[in-house]
Amino acid sequence: MIETLRITVSEIADIGHARRRAIDFCNTLMIPFSEEDRGNVAILVTELTTNIKKHAESGQIIMHPIYIGDKTGLQLFAIDHGPGFPAGTHFLQDGTSTVGTLGIGLGGIQRISKNFDFITIPGLGVILACQYWPSHFWKEDLFGQIEIGGINVPIPNEELSGDCWTIEPLGNRYRVFLAD
Repeated sequence: MIETLRITVSEIADIGHARRRAIDFCNTLMIPFSEEDRGNVAILVTELTTNIKKHAESGQIIMHPIYIGDKTGLQLFAIDHGPGFPAGTHFLQDGTSTVGTLGIGLGGIQRISKNFDFITIPGLGVILACQYWPSHFWKEDLFGQIEIGGINVPIPNEELSGDCWTIEPLGNRYRVFLAD
């Protein structure tokens, strides 16, 4: 079973394609999302892919399930090599747009996600990372401990990766295992 989904975004049609594949991916992995949760995932993927297409022309969406105890969520990354966010722009504030839109996309992503972060280097691109957890979980229920994440992505044109990673709490320490 494929537990990491990578979708290339280069055409406007890729926005709808990514949204449908994301929902199929959640259903295939039996991630316990309600209809409302699947709708929120669809919104996240739509906004992430739309941003790639509008601001960078092309990029990738990468998603995989994440687990904390018996809880299952979805981690999403949007990666592009576009111009990045301009310095001094308050791009997370609703109403801010560099391309003449309503300017509510990134703020919406941040509001829907339980965890949201990004890195931008002007001229090199942006990586947006967000986590979605079922709507009945609160962030405080999930993130009382150390926050660690990783991503396992197959090489281009492959569907499976032989790599893996895991983390295990050991009292007041953690054991991390990486295999390449």
